[in-house]
Amino acid sequence: MNSFAEKLMAGATAPSASVELPLGDKVRCVLVHEFLSASECEALIEATEQCGFASAGSDYPSSYRDNDRIVADDPALAGRLFERLKHCAWRMPRLGTVIDEDGWHLAGINERLRFCRYRPGTQFRAHQDGVHHRQRQQSRLTFMIYLNDDAFSGGETVFFEGRSAAMSNRDSTLRLRPRKGSLIVFDHTLWHAGALVDAGQKYVMRSDLMYEPQQSLQVDGPFQPGHRGYVWALADLGDRGFASAGRDATIRLWDREGRCLGQLDGHTQSILGLVDVAPGELVSHSRDRTIRHWSLATGKSRLVGTSDSAVLSSARLGAGRFATGAADGRVTVWNLATGATDRRQAHACWVWAIAPMGNGGFASASEDGTVRLWQPEERDCVQVLDLGRPLRTLASWIDADGSVILAAGDFDGTVHLLAVDPMLALLDCLAAHDGPVRRVRFEARQGLLTCGEDGHVSRWNLASHQGAIIGSHDNFATDVLPARAGRWISCGYDGQIRVHGDPIQR
Repeated sequence: MNSFAEKLMAGATAPSASVELPLGDKVRCVLVHEFLSASECEALIEATEQCGFASAGSDYPSSYRDNDRIVADDPALAGRLFERLKHCAWRMPRLGTVIDEDGWHLAGINERLRFCRYRPGTQFRAHQDGVHHRQRQQSRLTFMIYLNDDAFSGGETVFFEGRSAAMSNRDSTLRLRPRKGSLIVFDHTLWHAGALVDAGQKYVMRSDLMYEPQQSLQVDGPFQPGHRGYVWALADLGDRGFASAGRDATIRLWDREGRCLGQLDGHTQSILGLVDVAPGELVSHSRDRTIRHWSLATGKSRLVGTSDSAVLSSARLGAGRFATGAADGRVTVWNLATGATDRRQAHACWVWAIAPMGNGGFASASEDGTVRLWQPEERDCVQVLDLGRPLRTLASWIDADGSVILAAGDFDGTVHLLAVDPMLALLDCLAAHDGPVRRVRFEARQGLLTCGEDGHVSRWNLASHQGAIIGSHDNFATDVLPARAGRWISCGYDGQIRVHGDPIQR
């Protein structure tokens, strides 16, 4: 792909360009009107349409975002945009007050440009923008340009007061109508959404402002040095400690006190899950569409296999077998000893979770709202229950007599408790989180750990329906594990692995 930089005219913005602080002077959010000219915007739209958009569905669930996009690594375009931004900041002091930050040096614009097209009926639901990490840099502000304004209805950029308002899609503080050529720069921590496009097509170009710290950001304490960016998943390695998987494509190994024991490298994108398949052995799966089998003794891995889409979930089935679920709705059972695979189209779309049920059987949960049961001797699912809402997580508890209960967490924050025998059926529900449930794990038959996009980590007594908040994160909480001696550890989008105790009663 040639650079899109040739679509921009050399030089600065128009003399008529102006600055607006749409959320007031206390919030890091600024608009620069006429940052690009109308002809530049039209040229970029034409060039991207010729290049060809692709659905974001292979990387994001439709309940989160369903736009089309192009991801372009374009240093030339990023460089030209940065020169224009610096000139604007020199001319417009109010812009400088937003992009300048004590303790940080503005280094440039992230060269990974994302061009987004929103067709009728598409949107980007409430979220905070993720931080891009490099060896000595990280993003701190979102950089987005509206490429059109009169060819669509709806599609406002909506800002919210905080997480709770965003999760419930209420009490917005601003509904900003896109204006062709306007640049908006804002703090990654601001909760916002791209409202539903009612008609026509909306186009934006999105990147980030990258900064370098003026002093070392080294932090002391347990689970340091940590991952660069989101921490997606944890695994309990018994006496060996814990493993964590991150957006930085690494696996970190920790002892039970949080001291770093090493790092495993082999994936090229976010590692979304880990499963302890045998003592001293770990399987990982990633957005890079690969599954790897690790020896913790040597730190080496081998490629188990690949997937046609991002691998989202996994579970140990026993006897050297494990199952994975992918964004295309497929479930694959892998045999580490023989190399045999058994792949099936299990769901209509994203398989967020798999839970073992004993004797080689397992359950799967999907964005399509269903829980399905599978047995090793059956090609087709043996039971299905439609819970009516996108499901994000699933866990099982297997009693000594082989009886099983399931817990499934959904997009709305509800945990559904399910009986398996004789028929898959709903037993009860818990209003667990304000927003999607990201993980459920059983501690005992009547004890459940949960974490969610409200940032909370909770512990539940299923007999009494009483819950206690045991910790929180500054962004989505993604996983939680018991850590013995009345402690728990959790991880989240804030890049932290935290130790918790002393529950806070709900």
